Amino acid sequence: GKPIPVVSLGAFKVSMPSPSLAELQTAREVNIRWNNQISLIAYALDKHYSRAGDTLRLMLYWQSIAKIEKDYTVFVHLIDSQGNIRAQRDMQPRAGAYPTSIWDVGEIVRDEYVLDLPSGLAPGEYRLVIGLYEYPSLTRVAVQNVDGEANSDYLLFDEIIRVVP
Repeated sequence: GKPIPVVSLGAFKVSMPSPSLAELQTAREVNIRWNNQISLIAYALDKHYSRAGDTLRLMLYWQSIAKIEKDYTVFVHLIDSQGNIRAQRDMQPRAGAYPTSIWDVGEIVRDEYVLDLPSGLAPGEYRLVIGLYEYPSLTRVAVQNVDGEANSDYLLFDEIIRVVP
């Protein structure tokens, strides 16, 4: 006879409260897409001046625009003017508690990253780079600009973060 279908219930989803409109309006608008599945609609940085040894907080506001089959890992890099990584944080959204495969289409996800700046970080100007990758292959997900062109596998933020003595 026919094989008996197997039903797997998988992870139980507890939805996160969406950020308020006021919160989103204070963030910087982006609207950059990854693989036409996830859009970074906005982000917020807690400060633009910092000292070596301090922490930098970055809030990302993602929106799912299509069903995501994979659990992507987010990377956040602080780079110097030569493009060298000086601090980084890699983790799945919401510290691994809210993987991308359980996001509902249209859902907005507030996702915070805290970067620890090394104590020996030289004063100067730095910028943030973010992106998504598959684990364990480490294959990065393509980024599409507003015209839908895939031109890289990361997003470089405009803002300058100044590390002061």
